[in-house]
Amino acid sequence: MQSKSFWIPVVFLLFGFLWAVTSEWGINLLYTYYSSVSPVVIRMLSRMGFVLLTGILLFLLISRSQRKLQDSDQQYRNLFFSNPNPMWIYQLGAFRIIEVNNSALAKYGYSRKEFLQMSLSDILPRDYHDKLVGYIEAGKTQIIEGALWKHKLKSGELITVSVATHRLTFNGLECSMVMITDVTQLAESKQQLAEAFRVERQLNDKLDQNLKLIERSHEESRKMAEVIDKVSNLVIIFNADHSISWVNKAFTEFTGYTLEESIGKTPGDLLTGSLTSAGTISALIEALEKRKFITTDIINYKKSGEPYWAELNISPIFDKEGEFEFFVSIETVINDRVEKQELLDRQYRAFREIAWTNSHEMRRPLATLLGLVDLLKQAGSEDERAEYIALLEKCSQELDQIIRDSALKINALEDEVNPSSE
Repeated sequence: MQSKSFWIPVVFLLFGFLWAVTSEWGINLLYTYYSSVSPVVIRMLSRMGFVLLTGILLFLLISRSQRKLQDSDQQYRNLFFSNPNPMWIYQLGAFRIIEVNNSALAKYGYSRKEFLQMSLSDILPRDYHDKLVGYIEAGKTQIIEGALWKHKLKSGELITVSVATHRLTFNGLECSMVMITDVTQLAESKQQLAEAFRVERQLNDKLDQNLKLIERSHEESRKMAEVIDKVSNLVIIFNADHSISWVNKAFTEFTGYTLEESIGKTPGDLLTGSLTSAGTISALIEALEKRKFITTDIINYKKSGEPYWAELNISPIFDKEGEFEFFVSIETVINDRVEKQELLDRQYRAFREIAWTNSHEMRRPLATLLGLVDLLKQAGSEDERAEYIALLEKCSQELDQIIRDSALKINALEDEVNPSSE
């Protein structure tokens, strides 16, 4: 027996005890004042008074208990129907809905009449029916509390819900009261978070791969830089605005410009001078603007102001997508080659001069000699012969001098090509 209902028999026990103690005294008192009344009547009235008072007391106690029970029931109903969370009561085993609150009606979109004609399977999507059937076949009378389910609204929209249950007796039936919490947004957030985590993990993996590729690229670039630093050609890397970003060791050693002095300057600022061909510079600028390869010979200058000849090759470098990245300029110093070419040019001019001399200047005295020989043959006197012989001697000396001069020029050219060591 509950402690709240225990006080009713206690009240009756106390009332009966007081009546038993005081009733005989009351009867004697009444008999004193009403001696004409029979004691039997007085005792009968006493018993009737006990019954009447007992009935009134019992009525008051029951009425008070019922009011409390009604108040409690009304409070419970108010809590059920006014609860902001969707709630319903379903019969255990049959899973038939027998009561539903206003929040559930508003959430699911069904009327009260429609809801009370439904079972739990009516609000579950088709792929959840097997799960509910599994509960029934396993002999489970109610769903597991805290489980996540998909519920179908009247509009056909599916929501994800968390279920809390409480067993009770309702209208004489074994039932379970269900409170629904819509966790659709939370589930979507978790899914989005999981997707974001998956994407982040993929990005991290990709980043790790890229870092490894960058490290490998840096290592390859370092090795390439070491190789380029060891070659004898002068290497310059410059950007689209022609500003230098890197030069190799051979460049700094030959020109005298340091890497720090070179970076940010243009090759034209550093290397060109008064003897640099304007036409060559124009051709270079045009090729750079068109992003085309060009090769040419050019006069450049060291930091000291000393000019030098260089064979210049400039190549534009593009990435995998065909986007321009930078220019690479490779200079080969060709001073020796140019000097030899100039020497050959001088020799060629000298030989042409000798050939012209041989073909023109030597023909004149030779023709004179041939003419004098004919005259000598026809001479009629010794004086005439002596005159012709003197002329022959003079022409021979003139021819000899021409031959000597040619020989000296040839010797001078040979000495220029192959200078003798002293």
